[in-house]
Amino acid sequence: MALRRGTTAQKGAKERLAARVALLAALAALTVFLGTSYSLKLWSDPVQWYCFGRDFPAQFGKAKLAYGFPLLLHLVIGSLGPLPAFLVNLPLLVLMALMLAAFTRSIFRESDREVRSLAPAAAILLLLVVNRGILPVLVSPYRDPFSFIFLLASLLLFRQGMLPPGRYRYALLSGVSLALAVSTRDTSVLAIPALGAAAACCRRIPRSVLPRWLLWWAAGFAVASLPYLYQNTLVSGFPWIPAQAARTLEEKFSLVPGVSPSFLHHTLPRVIAYLRKHYSWWGLLLGGIGALLLGRRERPALVLIGCLFALYLLFYGSYVYPVKRYLMVLDLFMLPLMAGGLVKFALVAVQLTGGRDGWHKAAAGIVSAGLLCLALAAVVARNVPGTQARTRFRLQDARRLQALLHRHIPPQATLVSGRYFGEAALCLITNPVVITDFIAPAHTPWHFNLPAILAAQLHGRTTVMAALTSASLAEMLAGEYDLRPVTTIDLDREKFPLPLKRRQIPLVELLPWSNRTVSLTVENRGPPGCLQVDLGRVSRLPRTRLMLELDGRLLDADPSDYLNYYRIDSTNAALRLTVRSDRPLPAGIRAEVRPFPLSMSTAFHGLRLLESILSAPARRYPRWKYSAVCDTTGLRLPALARDEEYLLTGLTVGVPSWIRSSGPRLTISSGPNTLLSVDLAEASDGRSPWTQLFFAVPPPSPSSPIPRHVPVDLALSLTGHAADDKPPCIFLKRVQIMPVIECPQVMDVGGPDDHLWLRCGFHHRECGRYGNEQFSWRWTSSKAEVLVLTRRPSIALAIEIDELAELRPGTNGAAFAFNDRPVGALVRRRLENGPLVITHRITVQAQAVTGRVNRLTIFSPPWSPRDEWGGADTRTLGMAVDEIRIRSRPP
Repeated sequence: MALRRGTTAQKGAKERLAARVALLAALAALTVFLGTSYSLKLWSDPVQWYCFGRDFPAQFGKAKLAYGFPLLLHLVIGSLGPLPAFLVNLPLLVLMALMLAAFTRSIFRESDREVRSLAPAAAILLLLVVNRGILPVLVSPYRDPFSFIFLLASLLLFRQGMLPPGRYRYALLSGVSLALAVSTRDTSVLAIPALGAAAACCRRIPRSVLPRWLLWWAAGFAVASLPYLYQNTLVSGFPWIPAQAARTLEEKFSLVPGVSPSFLHHTLPRVIAYLRKHYSWWGLLLGGIGALLLGRRERPALVLIGCLFALYLLFYGSYVYPVKRYLMVLDLFMLPLMAGGLVKFALVAVQLTGGRDGWHKAAAGIVSAGLLCLALAAVVARNVPGTQARTRFRLQDARRLQALLHRHIPPQATLVSGRYFGEAALCLITNPVVITDFIAPAHTPWHFNLPAILAAQLHGRTTVMAALTSASLAEMLAGEYDLRPVTTIDLDREKFPLPLKRRQIPLVELLPWSNRTVSLTVENRGPPGCLQVDLGRVSRLPRTRLMLELDGRLLDADPSDYLNYYRIDSTNAALRLTVRSDRPLPAGIRAEVRPFPLSMSTAFHGLRLLESILSAPARRYPRWKYSAVCDTTGLRLPALARDEEYLLTGLTVGVPSWIRSSGPRLTISSGPNTLLSVDLAEASDGRSPWTQLFFAVPPPSPSSPIPRHVPVDLALSLTGHAADDKPPCIFLKRVQIMPVIECPQVMDVGGPDDHLWLRCGFHHRECGRYGNEQFSWRWTSSKAEVLVLTRRPSIALAIEIDELAELRPGTNGAAFAFNDRPVGALVRRRLENGPLVITHRITVQAQAVTGRVNRLTIFSPPWSPRDEWGGADTRTLGMAVDEIRIRSRPP
């Protein structure tokens, strides 16, 4: 008997030694992998968390971020410095792997001794293999590993609290750990229902003890959550609305596509497809084997893991695109099952090959771990995306970039830069950094009045330098200041893997203007053309003389700020433009000849174009790169019209969510003439907040001098009140201008240029087979308007509208009005290769054509595809229009 006990003890010692060796080998493999393959990310979310951690005492309760991880960052930055803080997650990832190993051992404590001993090492190795592409990036300051540590600690303590000795102490500590996890990532609160379900089905906790045990857990969670609840109250105004959620709620008011895709038909299947590829079929099979092992002996652990996996899957399944580091939380619950299944599979294979005693099993575990390490080394060397040496941003690379910035930027200088380069500089130097498109505006002084900020810096005799990371930033600054080149940073030659399209970054110093005459040569194109001259903000200095000369002749004696437009009929290959003033001018004046149609995108040109077309002060929002129209705002359109030409003008207007139900109406007028008055809620297609509106601006009268700009007023009115405390406003995204005389006789609805004449109430283009042919069309809403421009008023018109009748249900016909006067229509039915096409023939009397600009209104019976056939299409549709034909007819 004593000999048998000694033999058993020796076998157990060997197996424990083998398990420890395997665990140390797995941790060593993870540490070597992270130390050799890490890639610093000095932009995006890590910079956001770094800034919060650096200014943590001052930012608590102000920035819409959770406080747990920044507290750790603040301590690391204070003790080690800014650059080592970007490696803060390297030891945290190793600690997270240890917690995963401990959690794996705890759920298999009732299983076979061999499985319980070798599954922790297998879980770490599986973590390394499955997440080899995301782990090198997670070394940067992401909060995920920190929250995962506390989440695993809470689950581990919860499992330990099910046993009799010290169960209340473990319950208290489990609640505290989960509260700290929630304070770092608020989605950790999803673990509460899973923990409750596991406690309810646990037979080791007597029913008489369970209420008190849960009370201890709740007390620990509540006390540890007090700082987090206090921060939520400061940020969102309510303790139960997290700081992160407050920012998300605020971003919902931005102009993003309105109706999100279906959860069951689009987003959740996409996440499931990603997980199937992430784990592979072999991994899912191993997870199933591990679940069978738990199902036989550990029902509470299986319930806990199953509930956690299901809750997080449903939550992240609502995201439009899978986020790998978010979905990594599912690995905390899947990998322990896969590890148990892998070890069980290996042990069965050893038994089938003749190994019977514990040493063979332990040796098999060591050999398996070694083979996995060798396989991992091969994967790292060849097939890990984003971890090759040429794409990794190492600590030495950050130090080289830091030395370069210190060499060229004086200590008292302010740096202006675009994203990525500016975010990296924000972490590497102590100079003030102005980032023009930073992901978190709360941490940088970027606003739409950037020129005013920089002007204040220059007025205070502070050196201002700029890294011209994009052409748009270079254009904007060149119109505001004289640029003195300092150096050019070649990202490819210096091997700085910043994700910028422009690889040569000019570093310039911004200086006040010094030139009073600026001349430049402009390449011309065939007439007619539009000369666009960008003068910058010349009105910031008082002037008594400012003029433009073209080829030695006076072009304009009083140009305006920023963009000025002039019609050019010259056939010369090059034009000589001269700007003269009695005060200094910007050296970076630019001009180009652009063709018609003239299209201006405020989202692309940014501040420069916004200041150009907005003559009245308009409210600006830092998170939206568009112009906001509140109450009344003025537009100045280029006066390119001659003789009988009208300016056909298109506006892309965005309606924010907080006024959509308040009856927003936009009225556009020029002088005494009302050009357009439309209910924006009716004009929207229901799927996007952006709506295209088209109207025609009449030419000046022949007796009046031709102006350089045509003033147009935009007035917004509401029938109700705006939601929340946000001001009623709409947003302008794009302006399109085209000189026209009359509308075409045939409008191919669904064709390339149909939007110029569809005034409002039409949905996006659609195409498909209709019968035996390919058709393109547009759906109307219940009310749609077509712009009808004629050469003269009081002429009779004949209008035909082709409808693809079989695309909509029902037989109710449409009604029509011309300039708000009802007009009758004759219906002719014909078959086009099988399907039915209905032609609506409308006769318009001459007295109904009251001017050159007219409106044809289509009233259709409304219906919804979801109500008729089901699915996710909730639009309100009318009729499918294929073609519109307009011709004059004898009176």
